[in-house]
Amino acid sequence: MTAEKMNTENKPPPRFLDQVSKAHQDQFIVMVLDGASSHKSKELNIPKNVSLCYSKRPSDYDYFKEVQRMNDLGSNSEHFVLGKEPPQEAPCQKACPLKADIPRYLRLVADGKFADAASVIRERNPFPSICGRACLNFCELQCPVTHGEGAIMIRAVERFVAQRDTGLWKSRVKVGKATGKKVAVIGAGPAGLTAAYYLVKQGHGATVFEVLPFAGGMLRFGVPEYRLPLSVLNQEIQNIMDMGIDLKLNSPVKDLDVLLQQGFDAVLLALGRHEGVGLPIPGNDLPEVLVNIDFLRGVRMSEDAKNGPQSSVAGRHVIVLGGGDVAMDCARTALRLGAAKVEVVCLEGCDAMPAHLRELKEAEEEGVIIYNDRTASRILEKDGHVAGVETLNVTFMEFDSCGCLTLQTEPGSEQILPCDVVIFAVGQRPGLACIPENAGIQMTPQSMIDFNPDTLATTRPGVFAAGDIATTQPASATWAIAAGRQAAMSIDKYLGGTGDIEESLSPAEGDLPPMDREAIDVERASAPLLPLEERLSGFPEVELGLDEQTAMEQAKRCLRCDRPIMINMDSCSGCVLCAIACSFFTGDEEKFNPFKAKIKVSRQEKQNDFFVELLPECINCGFCTKYCNYNAIVRS
Repeated sequence: MTAEKMNTENKPPPRFLDQVSKAHQDQFIVMVLDGASSHKSKELNIPKNVSLCYSKRPSDYDYFKEVQRMNDLGSNSEHFVLGKEPPQEAPCQKACPLKADIPRYLRLVADGKFADAASVIRERNPFPSICGRACLNFCELQCPVTHGEGAIMIRAVERFVAQRDTGLWKSRVKVGKATGKKVAVIGAGPAGLTAAYYLVKQGHGATVFEVLPFAGGMLRFGVPEYRLPLSVLNQEIQNIMDMGIDLKLNSPVKDLDVLLQQGFDAVLLALGRHEGVGLPIPGNDLPEVLVNIDFLRGVRMSEDAKNGPQSSVAGRHVIVLGGGDVAMDCARTALRLGAAKVEVVCLEGCDAMPAHLRELKEAEEEGVIIYNDRTASRILEKDGHVAGVETLNVTFMEFDSCGCLTLQTEPGSEQILPCDVVIFAVGQRPGLACIPENAGIQMTPQSMIDFNPDTLATTRPGVFAAGDIATTQPASATWAIAAGRQAAMSIDKYLGGTGDIEESLSPAEGDLPPMDREAIDVERASAPLLPLEERLSGFPEVELGLDEQTAMEQAKRCLRCDRPIMINMDSCSGCVLCAIACSFFTGDEEKFNPFKAKIKVSRQEKQNDFFVELLPECINCGFCTKYCNYNAIVRS
């Protein structure tokens, strides 16, 4: 497994204090503390009126044995100094393509204010129910708690909030005065709908043209029902339509000039990657060879028509070529359609597969067999039908900056895998039928739109691009929504506005109470899943939502990385547990060595007070605040 996948999906590492008590007992001594309580004492099997102190110390730390008094938890002292300014964004917020105020809505969830939490999320994201299911967890990969008891379940908490959304935010939405300007949006996927949503709120008219009979783009036609129920998607789309957007379905746009002649002041190309890509290998034109997007779209279209999914895989032996999330979607969908056996052949090794770990794990649980480090060299034919796939072992593979693949295989490693159906899941590309060669829009060598990354403007004035057709980021719903926001800002500026689409849908946040240290010691939980025997009976959603207790417990684990670290000198006892925790969680080699920590605890020369200093190397993770029992180090 890759390190990033392990961070958010594997079982959390042993808890810090468990390791202290079991592996390093000889490094600590117990000290009587005049009745001061320590919430850690139960875990370490020591009396409640004692705390821990580092004992293996150089001579300058001999004074620790003299310390017999600590201020009670919750000291009223106001002797605070600023220890560390917070970054402009918390690590999770910085990693989020939408820059969602994650710490703030986690605090609201922790307080049971679910409607306000939903309002905070919707300040920057009109699709919280979608991101709560389909986001790739960019935020969790950067969560400092990853180094302790496992990253906070941010995505699952977001889904919980969306499920508890009462619509309170709707009463707080403000729509600007009508400008008389009109924008044509081509594509009703997440990027196009998001842009239209914010443009309408800026006072502009927005008309969305969609070639298919349903809105949603790749959310509808590329994400299976068991991952994203249509009822959830339809509700999110309806919330956007309620803003007054004009949606035209079954409306292909064949010429941009025609739109501009109809009085639109700007055009946004928000085209998804709706065309699947096959491999140029013998046998790719046999009738049982399918392409990922066509296959998944066919299933979704039949669901929309309420006729039940129809396909040609029931009772068949299916091989999927590819190793990403779409390949897993195809494989798991084939199982639900009654395939007798499903196998996946991919170039990458098991630790390098582009599919998300949770998708791989669930696919294997359901019976999908994965062959790693292999490439398909040809599709075998018998009597005009698919009979199998010939594979070769891959010894080296690398994509260059342009996306071209260099591949080396092992001579003589040919192996035949029998099958009846082959599904290509090796990539997608956008459809460009609405962009004729004389449209004045320059394309890249990779058949993507050439655009200004700061403004999303194309080479033709008044025409912008967003979404899968104009991105340098991994294709995902979250990045598409972020592109839609960016497009709305740029188009608003182009039409004479300020480009400011920021809004406040929730009450201002005041001072925060101390963190619940018992709560932040809770480990990362696992999202509940539908029992295996129930998954393959159809397309019921596999991942179930968190219950209220678990959601609140997970939210309380947040270390408040968006707030400054404050130091209360009067409450410091000199126990250096802050430095020990720092060295354990952020140190590379010498764990439990406070002298390798990024926080320094020292004694004043002429008095018995202690001085705490956060060194320049401090990464603002906040573990020192988590393990300080006496509010000497706190998040403001």
